[in-house]
Amino acid sequence: MSALHLFSWLTLVILYGGCFLLSWLHRHSWRVKQQYNLIFQGIAFTVLDALDQGFLPKISQALDGMGQIAKKQFLNIQKVIAIAITQNIQDVLILTVILTFAVLLRFEYPWQELRFTNPDSYSLLLTTRQILAGDVNAQMQSFPAFSALAAVLSLLGAMDAMQVIRFLSPLLGCLLVLSVGYSMGVITNSRIAVMGAMYSLGAYIFTSHIEIPQFVPNWIQQWLNTVTGSLNTSLIHQWAGGDLEIGVICLVLGLGRAWEASRTQHRRIALIDAVCCLIIVAIIQPQLLILALCGGISFIGGGRFALTVVTIIWIVLALALALPENPWGSANTFLVTLPVGLSWLWGLFLTLTSWLLSLILGVWSEIVSLILMLAIAINFLLPLPPKISYLEYDMAARKTLELRVRFPLKRWVIVAPIEQLAESYGAGWYEDMGLFVEKYSSLVSKPNFHFRYSVPHLFIFVEKRPLVTGLRASQSLPYSVLSDPTYLYYRSSAGRASLEFTTLQMCETYRRLHEQDVAIYYEDQDLRIYQVRLPEEL
Repeated sequence: MSALHLFSWLTLVILYGGCFLLSWLHRHSWRVKQQYNLIFQGIAFTVLDALDQGFLPKISQALDGMGQIAKKQFLNIQKVIAIAITQNIQDVLILTVILTFAVLLRFEYPWQELRFTNPDSYSLLLTTRQILAGDVNAQMQSFPAFSALAAVLSLLGAMDAMQVIRFLSPLLGCLLVLSVGYSMGVITNSRIAVMGAMYSLGAYIFTSHIEIPQFVPNWIQQWLNTVTGSLNTSLIHQWAGGDLEIGVICLVLGLGRAWEASRTQHRRIALIDAVCCLIIVAIIQPQLLILALCGGISFIGGGRFALTVVTIIWIVLALALALPENPWGSANTFLVTLPVGLSWLWGLFLTLTSWLLSLILGVWSEIVSLILMLAIAINFLLPLPPKISYLEYDMAARKTLELRVRFPLKRWVIVAPIEQLAESYGAGWYEDMGLFVEKYSSLVSKPNFHFRYSVPHLFIFVEKRPLVTGLRASQSLPYSVLSDPTYLYYRSSAGRASLEFTTLQMCETYRRLHEQDVAIYYEDQDLRIYQVRLPEEL
């Protein structure tokens, strides 16, 4: 339906309305004619009664009835909330604080910016658009779980895939916080462990700018820089996650459900849930099955013992992979997901602290531990401002999505940096700016030259002030990266500035020679978009 452009908001209304209609008919044994007669008779009697008594009394009576029903429901909800708050007021307040930090941290930047904060998000967007267009790449290394989920939500919600990914990633970050708290609560049966683990990951207390002493050996300095750099970078993954976050969520939930399968009465349901979660982990991130295997074996010694073993193994693997020239290759799955292991460690530490304080404070040990945790974390451990390296101007992303809506399908081509490929894929054509300059820089000065494309509209995105991506050239980068066209044209500040300046000169030269065919589609202090009307004949 999407390929035929039949999937729109009207299709969704008909589809969802049809589902409710079929459900209603099923409840009434598919007696369509009988139900139609009853409805028609009811409407007819209501109209006749209204005509006989007047409309105003009936309307007033209907409004009073609706008001009474709404008031009754509101009172019931108010009673339920009051009971919950009076019985667990401490837990409600602390959970409110934790979830507030988690939501604000993960939705702050996606809410403000349409462009992505993580380069990996553009590859996820491209894969999602390929799935929607039916151009799935058969050479994919792993199953694109995140892109498949984003494609389904894009179709069901009739939303652009970029908007879906923009809010789906931080939503997964919030679900990961809830999953960590659930597994910690199920396995340890400790309230303070749940609060500590959820808060440490929700507010992300793992960023640091530690100055490493110069007398430390070089390999230790490199190792510490890798660990702290990964933890600081993982802050962006809290609102820019992907397949790895889905795998970790399923791992955490799988361990929790596996423990419940050995303890609760509903073992069959819990076991099915655990198996399904581990199957998803095996499909998305099979490396994480090491932790699932260690946790399953350690359950013999009890829940807290198993959680301690999994946490220690998680941290050890992450730190071992951070060693320079490690023998296991460059896999960084455990290092990127290290904050989850550290959140479990924080929860276990608070459990031990609460037990030690209970020897002195008795029943007040938990609340004292929670207050101290929140006070210390809020004053000293809140996350540092992230170092986000944007790859495009936000208006460039917004105008690309605008072109998808305003212009016919496959009837326009865009010349821009590589990020616009994922944003325009499936609706328009894309020409790399570097290749565009190489092909036409020597031809635009000829009066009889015209750009030749098999579409009527050409849009050229030129940055008047070349974007500084924040990715500086480094001697540690291999020659293959430094010589790569993507790095040379778009990641290197000097290369990007040179390319944008050359493109601007080309467009102005072509505009001077073909004034009737060139217009400014959009312009601000940073960006200018040229719209070129192309000749119909090739």
